[in-house]
Amino acid sequence: MITTKYVICNNVKKIEMNDILINEKNTIFLGKWCVSYNEIKKYKNFEFFDFIWKDRKKYEEAYWYLLNVFEDILEALYRKINSSYNLSFDKTFYRIILSTWLIHYIHQIYDKFITIKKFTLYYKGKENINFVFLIDNNNYIPLNYQDFINKIIFNESYNAQQYHKVINYFNLEKKFITIIDKKRQQVTFNYSQNFFNKLKNKCYHFFNFINKNEKIATIVNPYFLYSKTNDLKLLFKSNFRVILNDFDFNVNFDLKICKEKRNQTIFENPEDIKDDFYDFLNQNILQEIPLIYFENINKIINFLNKQKIPKTKVYYTANAHYSNDFFKFYIAMNKKNIKTVISQHGGVNGTHLLSLEEIDHKLADYIFTFGWKERVNEIPMYSFNISTLIKKFKYKPKKNNLLFISTAAPRRIFRFYSCYSGDEFENLIFQTIDFFNFLDEKINIIYRKYPVHLGWFTEEIIQNNINKKIKFDRNKKIIESYKNAEIVVSNYLGSTYLETLSLNIPTIIFCDEKITKFRKSAQDIYEKLKKVNILHNDGKSAAQFLNYLYNNKNNLYEWWNSYSTQKVRLEFVNRYSNVTDSWYEEIILKLKDISNEINSFKTT
Repeated sequence: MITTKYVICNNVKKIEMNDILINEKNTIFLGKWCVSYNEIKKYKNFEFFDFIWKDRKKYEEAYWYLLNVFEDILEALYRKINSSYNLSFDKTFYRIILSTWLIHYIHQIYDKFITIKKFTLYYKGKENINFVFLIDNNNYIPLNYQDFINKIIFNESYNAQQYHKVINYFNLEKKFITIIDKKRQQVTFNYSQNFFNKLKNKCYHFFNFINKNEKIATIVNPYFLYSKTNDLKLLFKSNFRVILNDFDFNVNFDLKICKEKRNQTIFENPEDIKDDFYDFLNQNILQEIPLIYFENINKIINFLNKQKIPKTKVYYTANAHYSNDFFKFYIAMNKKNIKTVISQHGGVNGTHLLSLEEIDHKLADYIFTFGWKERVNEIPMYSFNISTLIKKFKYKPKKNNLLFISTAAPRRIFRFYSCYSGDEFENLIFQTIDFFNFLDEKINIIYRKYPVHLGWFTEEIIQNNINKKIKFDRNKKIIESYKNAEIVVSNYLGSTYLETLSLNIPTIIFCDEKITKFRKSAQDIYEKLKKVNILHNDGKSAAQFLNYLYNNKNNLYEWWNSYSTQKVRLEFVNRYSNVTDSWYEEIILKLKDISNEINSFKTT
């Protein structure tokens, strides 16, 4: 007999609040994200649809496929937006303003699309499925990229909206319920500078005004983490030849929404619709594009045209190309006359196979790396943050102090990356529990939480499943935690290990290399890190090596200061986390070279 089952696609607590009676016989969860992870045992007898990306080969294939989708959709969008609003911007303009939203939108919706597709194929003929969604009657449209990314990571209702679009496309049965935390459509672009930013920008404008030296570059959101005065030091070191401008304005204007134009398709030629996912995007993507990238493009442009923005030939940033919309629009408007430089930030670029570097490389004329080079437009430079850190760092380790630095990931996939994604992150929690359980009692564990709560309740789960006490790190700044750590252990490859290896702090990392897959050019150095026991494939191996180090008080320092360990450490740092005392001069010199190159080109 065919039975009807509810398929839960969102947080089950919200469904239970709406008097939907679910039990293990009538319910299937689409994924473990549907349950608060600290209550997962409560639902142990329920059926969970298996995570579809366990096969990392399929996961990688999705990444490369979606890069092609991205380019095709960008092409269609740029033509459609121009024709819809009688605009004449080129594809480069739209690449600059749309890329960070578009690639993340495509990634997250593809995961939902394939999950629903595989789910229906798996249960076809087995069950009569009723899909249950937390959704209201309105279609929420994000304001911009930042609004979108916040909603897709943290907001149940917005994710329900995405699933709803997929369910509708496949014409599947569904049941609507009223949600409590309704999404309220934002129709005003409102931003006010805080006092510190106001003061900082006034200082910037004052220095730019009083000094008449020819300017070589504009520095925007340089991501100087470890010193609030680094940007001013850069200004003085350049003899006021750089402009500091965060494109940070007080704004408040209304936005319009044109539902009629949003209900259109984007492909003019049916032959461009290559498969069902292209067809889905063709029908739905205009309903999802953020407000300031569609109906309100001219409002942003008109606002910027009224601002007195000092001009240079070169624009340098570390992350403004992600979420600083005024910067993105300004660069897009002036791209024919300027060069852009994007500096690496974070610990996956240059080493990991899947890092979305392909997007950045088409946005910038030059990429400053931390020392590596693979493409023509990459310039080996330095980690400016770590260079600052080294200069002020005073290492005073305390005996037996192990600093453990954790990571986290959103419950759902929001991008395909060489790291733990979605339900897969559960495996890392198990690895971390293994690490602590295999570790000797005499080692003093100080646990530093990931700064953002993403719904895994990692610390609570770990504490409930290990046989030893851990202390939680209370320092606001991680540099203060580094100072007293006899050894630093982390369960991921990100910024942390770049910093600790550069600072020459004893470091151990464990991660599954099937998940954290390296590109061919980096595989050799990670093999060397394994051979000297800096890198381990799992938590148990890392714990056992640490136990060996602490069985003899000299083992730790003999291992870390040995010729073989230090040789590998230095080789890695020089390639992927290079530092210098003269980074101010280096960055100014390189930006000057790029500016002179433009002048030389114009002269010829």
